[in-house]
Amino acid sequence: MDEHELAALVERLNAEPELDYTLDQVVQEAQHNVPGCDFCAVSVIRRGRIEESSATHDLAGQLDALQVEMGEGPSLDTEWDHEIVRVPDFATERRWPRWVAQARALGVGSSLTLLLPVDGASTTLTMYSRDVGMFDQSAIDLAAVYARLSGVAVQQAYQFDGLRTAMQSRLTIGAAQGILMERYAISLDRAFEVLRRRSNETNTKLRDVALAIVQQTDPRPLTDAARGETDLRVEVGAAPTAPAATG
Repeated sequence: MDEHELAALVERLNAEPELDYTLDQVVQEAQHNVPGCDFCAVSVIRRGRIEESSATHDLAGQLDALQVEMGEGPSLDTEWDHEIVRVPDFATERRWPRWVAQARALGVGSSLTLLLPVDGASTTLTMYSRDVGMFDQSAIDLAAVYARLSGVAVQQAYQFDGLRTAMQSRLTIGAAQGILMERYAISLDRAFEVLRRRSNETNTKLRDVALAIVQQTDPRPLTDAARGETDLRVEVGAAPTAPAATG
């Protein structure tokens, strides 16, 4: 791969900031550019589960999912001081016996797994071949360069996704505050306190509490913590109840 091809590859990987699109590009470009790769998958693993993934073939996605399900496999063994794991022949491989047996049954001959430099989550790219003995040193060197380039693209997409999520959360919370302010004639700060109290009481993310109000899907009462001693109760989606007449 010359410098012009490399520049074009970087441009394609960074064409869109969307995380899903970037992951799709990562696997497609890997299959196209790394010799011996018949199909591949990229998986973002966090807290023992696959959070995001993409694959050029259902089989690659299945093999990555099996690693997490079984708790063994090259994607789970990659780390910063051992970021490339090659399986030259699944017929003789003794590591990860259950996963290897499944991979052999599915027709895999060899594989190459690389850790992408992405902060906050274990992000691995695994390339599979139906033939044994694939992914020689030249393929490994090329794949290592590609892993670093694709890792930068995925990191940027993650940051964009996080910013977009944060913005959506702020908009949702603001909309919920507006609904409570209009419906119950309370202040902006008091409306936020209502949301915060419900979040704490139910151990639910503030954004999810706000979303339930905006979508009118939460029938449970909200406590207006800002009114303290009166302990005002309001029903989401219902008009406030007038106080009983006295005299």
